[in-house]
Amino acid sequence: MNDGTPRQDEEAAARKEDADFHPVPAVGNSVRLMRALAAGREPMTLTEVARSADVPMATALKILRTLAMEGLVLHRAAEKTYQLGAGIVQLARAVPALDADAVLRERMTGIATRFDCLTALWQITRTRVILRERALADRPLRLDMQVTQRMPVYLGAVGRAVAAARAVPRASLEAKFDELRWEVPIPFERYWAEVAEAGRRGYAVDAGHLYKGVHAVASVAAEAPGEPVAAISAIALSGTMDADRLAELGTALREACRAAEQGANGTGH
Repeated sequence: MNDGTPRQDEEAAARKEDADFHPVPAVGNSVRLMRALAAGREPMTLTEVARSADVPMATALKILRTLAMEGLVLHRAAEKTYQLGAGIVQLARAVPALDADAVLRERMTGIATRFDCLTALWQITRTRVILRERALADRPLRLDMQVTQRMPVYLGAVGRAVAAARAVPRASLEAKFDELRWEVPIPFERYWAEVAEAGRRGYAVDAGHLYKGVHAVASVAAEAPGEPVAAISAIALSGTMDADRLAELGTALREACRAAEQGANGTGH
């Protein structure tokens, strides 16, 4: 007898499906090879693309020949090189323009898994940021924590990123600063300097001030200059990432937001 609600039954079925799922190696290898060709910019030899994609040489050869037959890869036999083919462009043109939230949702779990952190998607209003969705790392042991549902728009890592994107004047930001509540207080001078740094880097960091013992990194996607509409943040326990890893995480968030902007504007093709 099943005593669960329909929603509980659906969630249980989805969890079982996820547990039973095993990626198809050939598909994964094909994607890695095409990404390697895209990153290389110039035509690449079999050895170069196989090494870059970390795919065995014999496997890479079979996949590249198949992709060439389908027009997704161009094989120049005389030069013994490979590059992306015109078929990729045809596929890309068929991708519909996405809103910023949709693009960021696509990337949230990947970033959470890659950096072993929690990611959150936020809607930005004039005075508040509102939590839309969370994503956990796709692994058995993963970080999870409760995230405030609504926050003042200039609070935390997201707030610094919003302030930077809006280019809020110092006097205006300082007037609002006393309304912000931090578990570990931060002087306005330091906060202002970190807003300026967020403007230069394209992402902001809160080093345990909003929540003690927690680091957060955030970036924003704008629909027009000075008008951020969505943010993605990543949250990890303090001490689990060094400065280089935090910078790498910030870069990943910034790139996700730039992709969201391009998708929303229909310029990603």
